[in-house]
Amino acid sequence: MAGTRRPDVLRRAAAQARELLRDALVGMQEAALAREEGAEQTRLLEIAEQIADVTGRLFEAERAEAPDVEILQGARASLRAIQGLMQQEAPRTTAATTAMGPVARSLAVVFAACGEEEGAGGQQAVAAVPQPSSRKGLVLVDSGDDWDAVAFSHTPTATPRAPEDERRASERVSLSVDVGFVSESNFYAGLSMDVSTGGLFVATYQRLAVGTTVELSFVLPDGTSVTTPGVVRWVREPTSEESTPGIGVAFSSVGGEDLAAIERFCRSRTPMYVDLADE
Repeated sequence: MAGTRRPDVLRRAAAQARELLRDALVGMQEAALAREEGAEQTRLLEIAEQIADVTGRLFEAERAEAPDVEILQGARASLRAIQGLMQQEAPRTTAATTAMGPVARSLAVVFAACGEEEGAGGQQAVAAVPQPSSRKGLVLVDSGDDWDAVAFSHTPTATPRAPEDERRASERVSLSVDVGFVSESNFYAGLSMDVSTGGLFVATYQRLAVGTTVELSFVLPDGTSVTTPGVVRWVREPTSEESTPGIGVAFSSVGGEDLAAIERFCRSRTPMYVDLADE
């Protein structure tokens, strides 16, 4: 797993996910009690009971001095199953449609903290970005604050170098952590490859259209948990074995403390360069 499993990170994720699930649980319970006894009420009560079970496990992890990562992994698996049940119920029940958002966001938070099981494969299977051994023949790839597609086209001659003082705030640095992201009420999983103060590249085989609004959840190496809205600005298709598919997401409104943590992380890492030897 790319992300951290520090006890404080797991406790924080459990608390945040449990808080997100509260409204979903209340909504499903109220919807069930408003129905007459029958198949529909039974289905809603079953979903509510499963949400309550996950909430209990998250509370256990939140209160533990050293939470077992398997508790959150189990909660993640249960949330995936709950999401599937809600998708089936949504066409018939408004409450299920409303609850899908909080469930997806809680799933993203838990995923960011504990990732997938070893060998799980699936949505987040991506290749690692090779790091250059030296700077000879290399040029800085500057994402820029607008995060346009040209900056990530891997054709460095199309991206002129900015003066050092203009580049510093938006230089991209390598970052390998699990990322959970939500669009509307759908959960997706990916692996971050790099980050700047302007946005994040998420390696994923999931396709989202340019302009799609998402909510990102990831954990920086120092343990800072970041949840922030963003917009998909570009999509990289899998064109070869060397091309990692994914999406470039521009941050919409990163909170002050989260932004400060991202800035600290970026300052502590060497900016990314690409080899121009073959150009």
